[in-house]
Amino acid sequence: MKFLIEGKTYRMRTADELVLADWHAINGEPFPPDQSDMVEHLVGIISRVTTVPKSKLRKVRMADLEQAVESITQVLERAVKAQQATAPDAFEFEGVIYTVPRNLEDLEYERWHTFTSALNGVDKEVDAFALSLACLCQGPTEFDGVEVGALADKFKRLPMFTALTVCAFFFASSERWRIVMLGWCLKQVMSGLLLPEQWQGQNATA
Repeated sequence: MKFLIEGKTYRMRTADELVLADWHAINGEPFPPDQSDMVEHLVGIISRVTTVPKSKLRKVRMADLEQAVESITQVLERAVKAQQATAPDAFEFEGVIYTVPRNLEDLEYERWHTFTSALNGVDKEVDAFALSLACLCQGPTEFDGVEVGALADKFKRLPMFTALTVCAFFFASSERWRIVMLGWCLKQVMSGLLLPEQWQGQNATA
């Protein structure tokens, strides 16, 4: 959908156009405990996804804003379903097929060591998810820890729902991945980079 604000047109991407990098904009702040603040929270998500300042969104026609809020609500509902869906055996991205390992315990030490080491250098959930995909999914060539950073950056452009489904599968199927990620979340809480409510949300899915 599109907004016309002060003579300038802004476009809100469809759910299928959202990528992993957008997950930080969508999930970057905890939901408010008071339902009366929910619309304002959703407007904040719309602002971050579209990069339209909240001050300008307040000038949008009410009917258009309600439509945008409904759209972002559907995205959130679909994100929940994506994390409950069955992970694919493989996914194609930018012409390359990546295999999703069914048992992470079968992966070699090099992958796990690269993943846990690189994880220490990131402070956003989307970066942690991108690293998980880059280190643990098998591409067409032999694993190269040196290339992980570039591949993780590439995976931030992966369709958001695909990334969430695969990472949720890792969380549900691998105790090792859960321990690593929960330890990372706790570290972010301790350093003030992740709010306790967000960490509790991660912990609740275990």
